[in-house]
Amino acid sequence: MLFKSGNVEDLAEKMNYLLNNKELTAEMGMNARKEVEERYNENIHYEMLMEAYKKVL
Repeated sequence: MLFKSGNVEDLAEKMNYLLNNKELTAEMGMNARKEVEERYNENIHYEMLMEAYKKVL
């Protein structure tokens, strides 16, 4: 959900929308978890860490 920066009313509207749409909120949470698990799992994290070490050395 996007809101206009600095627009408190727009943010409140989006928050209320999510509070009243539990299925959408649950789906968004599941999708977010799936993305984190795919993009930042332990193997990927290890590879990113090793690349950072290589650059430093």
